[in-house]
Amino acid sequence: MQKGLILAAGRGSRMGKLTKDRPKCLLNFQNQTLLDRCIKIFYQNKINNIGIVTGYKREKIKVKKLKKFNNKNWSSTNILYSLYCAKNWLSKHECIITYSDIIYNSSAISKIKRNKSDIAILYDKNWKKKWMKRFKNPLSDAETFKIGKKGNLIDIGKKTKDYKRINGQYMGIFKIKPKGWQIIYKLINSDKSGKMKKFDITKMLSLLLKKGHKIGVEEYSGNWIEVDRTLDYKLTFEEKI
Repeated sequence: MQKGLILAAGRGSRMGKLTKDRPKCLLNFQNQTLLDRCIKIFYQNKINNIGIVTGYKREKIKVKKLKKFNNKNWSSTNILYSLYCAKNWLSKHECIITYSDIIYNSSAISKIKRNKSDIAILYDKNWKKKWMKRFKNPLSDAETFKIGKKGNLIDIGKKTKDYKRINGQYMGIFKIKPKGWQIIYKLINSDKSGKMKKFDITKMLSLLLKKGHKIGVEEYSGNWIEVDRTLDYKLTFEEKI
């Protein structure tokens, strides 16, 4: 049985006063919170067992039907460590995982749900139009994303000045099967320096590729937006998602 997991531990400091008294996932979009929207989309895809990794102001998240995992070190770690906090689920169940600060429609989850890879990510092929709204120079933020001839990811997460090295952009939605989690768990536990506690998911994916692991990809063509800065949040009100 597939389970849904929402990563919502971070402070969202670039949102300024908007997240001063609440986690970013409790910001509103079209008369519902970002969190409620994630939950609703999971239900639409018949994923009824849903968990959330909380951290910053976790007491504000009062949805009782969620299985809660707590990243007590949220202020000194990054999203990979939040994922690690849900290891009890990931080791036993196929999980579809979403960041809590992205807005998308139901087809995003249905697409990644069908992918058969042990580790798979969703990406937007038509990313450039969105980045042009968000940044004067899209390449100031966009990272490499290359898909190989066999349809798997071969490069991600590097800075580039060449649009040819960007086949799309990772969206913050991915799936991990227990077999895939074994690979990630082993990678995390091999880190004796503690540096991986501050890794984001992109850095983790890049490291997996270097070690020769397969990462599947699934293309998404619907509308979506990442709420990373106050400008992004303002742009959400122009979107029909």
